[in-house]
Amino acid sequence: AEENLFAPLGITEYYWSRDPQGNVNGGSSLQLRARDMAKFGFLYLHNGTWDGEQIVSASWVAASSASHATVDSVTEYGYQWWIHPNIGAFAAHGHMNQHIYIIPDQDMVVVFTARSSEFNPMHLIEDYILPAAQYPSNLLPLILGVTAISAAVVLGVVAVVLIRRRHTK
Repeated sequence: AEENLFAPLGITEYYWSRDPQGNVNGGSSLQLRARDMAKFGFLYLHNGTWDGEQIVSASWVAASSASHATVDSVTEYGYQWWIHPNIGAFAAHGHMNQHIYIIPDQDMVVVFTARSSEFNPMHLIEDYILPAAQYPSNLLPLILGVTAISAAVVLGVVAVVLIRRRHTK
């Protein structure tokens, strides 16, 4: 992973737990900075390409992010990706609410590093981030309506909109 995935993405700081024999736990326990989580999300958003180079095969991106099992009425599962058809997203969900959401129809990656079991990222995506992305000129009513949410989350919504604008021009 270090040579074929992390190095091309510029990911230099990470921790991946190992078993007593020194093998990485491939299915979990990877710790990344938020910016590096976003890089991984953008890699998948762009069908495995990064800076014009195919890092992960497009066929694997498609297969792994497709539904292979139904979990409940609003969640499905691919290969290590949770599928959320209600918001058109697939996501990696980690311990203590660490999340990478890829929303292809919106050309969007959303990363959360909440470190809390009380945090509800789906609520923020559905009620604030997606509406802000749809109507960027109407951010003020959305921001004024989130007084119970921390300023960091509001800034995150604004950052998502600004990043989308920068990458769509």
